[in-house]
Amino acid sequence: PLITSPARLPEIFSSGVWDFEGRVSSYYRPLMYVVYMATYLIFGVTPWAFHLVNVLLHGGVTALVFLTARRLWEKHTAAHPWYLAPPFVAALLFAVHPIHTEAVAWVAGVGELLFAFFCLLALILYTGAGPHGGAIYALSAGCFLLALLSKEPAATLLIVLLAYEILFP
Repeated sequence: PLITSPARLPEIFSSGVWDFEGRVSSYYRPLMYVVYMATYLIFGVTPWAFHLVNVLLHGGVTALVFLTARRLWEKHTAAHPWYLAPPFVAALLFAVHPIHTEAVAWVAGVGELLFAFFCLLALILYTGAGPHGGAIYALSAGCFLLALLSKEPAATLLIVLLAYEILFP
C-alpha cells in the first residue's frame, strides 16, 4: 500500500524501510520506495516491469563503471590507440560478474543499484569538475544525496573522494 499513491511520499521520506509494517527499522532508503512507486504507477503490479527497472539500472551502472575507468585511465595513456580497452574490460567484467545476480534479479535489490548508480555518477562529476566547476560540484553533491537516500553505505563515497584527491592530485 505504501507505493500505490504519491500522497504517501511524505510517509516514505519520514520513516524507515520496515516502518510501514509496524517493525522498527534503522534503515532509511526512501528512494527505493520512490522507484517502486514510479514503477507501480506506470506499470501496475506487473512483475516484469520491476525486473526491467533493475536490468536498466544495472546497464546504467555498467556504463558508469566504464566512464569512471576511462576517466582514471585516460589521464595516463589517452594517446595510446588502445586506451579504451582496459575501461571496456572493467565494465564488461562488472556487467557479467555473478556477484551482481542478486541485485539485478531480486526486485528488492533496486537499492543496491540506485546506490551504485548515484555514487558513480557523483564520482564522475566530481572528478571532471575542474577548478572552477561550482555547478558541477553541486550536481555531484546532489547525486551523493540521492545515493544516501538509496542506501546507507553511500557515505563511503567521502572516503573514495579523499583517496582520489590523494592519489590523483
